[in-house]
Amino acid sequence: MKALIAVQRKMLELIFVIDKNQNPYENDYHQKRVHHTNAEVPLQANL
Repeated sequence: MKALIAVQRKMLELIFVIDKNQNPYENDYHQKRVHHTNAEVPLQANL
């Protein structure tokens, strides 16, 4: 029961932040962010 309430709270927080900031919901936001972050990491030469 605690896990269900925790999930509900996270969803409610997400809805509140999206509504407050007037941002559209992006289903693949995390994937875009990870891809963008990995693209900026410089490759290091093997020493």
